[in-house]
Amino acid sequence: MKELALQNCRLDDRYDLLRLLGRGSYAEIYVGLDNRAANDSPNRTVVIKALNVLLQEEPDDDLERTLIENFQNEAVALDRVHHPNIISRLGHGTARDLRGTVFHYLVLEYLPGGDLAEMNKKQPFAFELMLRYIEQVCAGLDYAHRQKIIHRDIKPHNLLLTKNRQVVKIADFGVAKLADDDSPITRVGTNVYAAPEHSPLMTGQISSTKLTPAADVYSLAKTVYALLVGRSPREFSNAPISGLPQNLADKPWAKGIVRVLERATQNEPLKRHQNVGDFWQELYQVKLALEIDLPTQVAARVTAPLAASNVPGFSPQTPVLPKFDSMPNVQTKPVNIGTLQQNPRPVIETEARQHQPLPRNNQVNLPVNIPNDATRQPQIETAKVPSSVRVPAANQSKIGSGVKPFFQRTMLRLAVVLILLGAFSAVLGGTYNYLQTSGWFLTIFSQKVVATKDAWLRDAPNGNKVNLVTENSDLRVYGKSSDGNWYNVEIVRQAEPDKATSTVTRGYVGKTVVDIK
Repeated sequence: MKELALQNCRLDDRYDLLRLLGRGSYAEIYVGLDNRAANDSPNRTVVIKALNVLLQEEPDDDLERTLIENFQNEAVALDRVHHPNIISRLGHGTARDLRGTVFHYLVLEYLPGGDLAEMNKKQPFAFELMLRYIEQVCAGLDYAHRQKIIHRDIKPHNLLLTKNRQVVKIADFGVAKLADDDSPITRVGTNVYAAPEHSPLMTGQISSTKLTPAADVYSLAKTVYALLVGRSPREFSNAPISGLPQNLADKPWAKGIVRVLERATQNEPLKRHQNVGDFWQELYQVKLALEIDLPTQVAARVTAPLAASNVPGFSPQTPVLPKFDSMPNVQTKPVNIGTLQQNPRPVIETEARQHQPLPRNNQVNLPVNIPNDATRQPQIETAKVPSSVRVPAANQSKIGSGVKPFFQRTMLRLAVVLILLGAFSAVLGGTYNYLQTSGWFLTIFSQKVVATKDAWLRDAPNGNKVNLVTENSDLRVYGKSSDGNWYNVEIVRQAEPDKATSTVTRGYVGKTVVDIK
C-alpha cells in the first residue's frame, strides 16, 4: 500500500488539507479548508477525495484506466444529479504530492453530521425518524433516476447528514451507472445491500440485460431494514426480506413494513417497485394506516422535480466538468506530461498548526480539525539595509561625473511611468464607460446592511425571482446600478430561514430594501 504524501499540505495554492478522514480501496478522503471562500461561507470547509491508483498495489494499465474512468464518471454523475438531497461537487484538479506522485482529486461538500450507519449504531431508528430520512433519500434518488443515473451502492454509510441532522444527502456515486448505458452490467456494490443483478456475491450469468431504478429500490429497502433493526440485514443477503426480529414483530407497523420490504427485495427486478416513488407511497400508506402525525411533502417530491430547499452549501450551479487523463506515477513510471491536461502543480507543505475542532453534532466523533487562522501567510525575511553609507574620500571626485547619466536615467523612467499612467487611465475610463452603458457601476464594496422588508432576490435587475429575502436579514452589498435603483447583494443570514424559497444567496434587490447610510 502506497499512501499519498498529503498531510499538512496546501493543494493548488487553495485547499489546506487538514486531516485524513479515511481511505477506500483506491481513494483517500481529507477534510480541507478552502482559502478562497469567505469565512462565513457554508463551503469554507470541504472534503478532498484523492484518487490513489497505487493504494492496493501498482495496477496494470487496464485497471488504472478503469479507475480513472470511474473517477471521471463520479464527477459526471454528481453534476447531472445536482439536488438538495445529494452531495454537491465543488471542484476538481490534478496535482503532485510531496513525493511527486501525480493524482486526480474531487472537491466535495463537507457534511459534519456523520452518516446514518454511525447514528444507527447507537440505537435503532424510531419508525417516524426512519420515514423522515427515507423520504429525503427517495426525493434525491427519484431525481437521480429521472436524470438516468443508477447509484448502485445505496446503504446507510453513504447517507450523510448536515450539522443539525435535519437533512440527509446521498454520497459516493463512484460506481453509478447510466440507465441508458448499453455496456454489460458489472458486479459492484456492497454485498448485503446490492441487488442480485449487480451484487458481487452472485455468480453465474446475470439475468437482467439492463439496469433499472429497481436496483436502487432493492438497496433502499435493505437500508430501511437496517435503520429499523439497528444492524445490516445479513440474514437476507441476496434474498427477500421476510420478517423482522422478535423485538419488532409486535410493533403496529411491523406487518405493513414487512409487506413493503418483501416486495422491494424480490430477486426478479420486475417483481419489485419499479421506481422509488411507488416504494415511498407504499411506505407512506403504512404511516397513514397508523395515523402518525408526521409532516411530509412526499407528493411534491416524488411526482415533480424538487424545488431547491433551504440547505446551507447547496447551489444550483455546477462547476466546470473535469477531464481526467492517464496519470503516470513519477516514482515508478516516466512522466509523460503530454498525457495530462497540464503539468500538475505540486502541493506545498505547510507547518503543523494548532487546530480547533470543527463545529459538529456532539454525538458524532469525527477526527477533524481546522486551523485558528483563516489563511497561513508565509513569513518572508528581508535583508536589512544600512541607513547611511560612508563614501571613501578617494572616490568622492567620481561622484559628480555620474550626475548627468543619472539625470537622464531619471527622466527616462519618469517618461515611462507617465506613459503607463496614461494607458492605465484609458483602461479605467473605458471600463467606467462600459459599466455606465451597461447600467452598472460598483460604488460600494462588501458593506453589510440589514434588509428593511421582505423582498424578492432576483438573478438580474428586473430579472427572475430566485429567493425571498426576509426582513431584518443580514446582507452584504457589493454594488449598485448607476441609476441607484438596484443593489447587488449576498444573503449572509436569513432572519426567517423557513420563508426562503431556495438556497440562492447572491442576486439583486430594489433600493428600498437596502438602507445605505
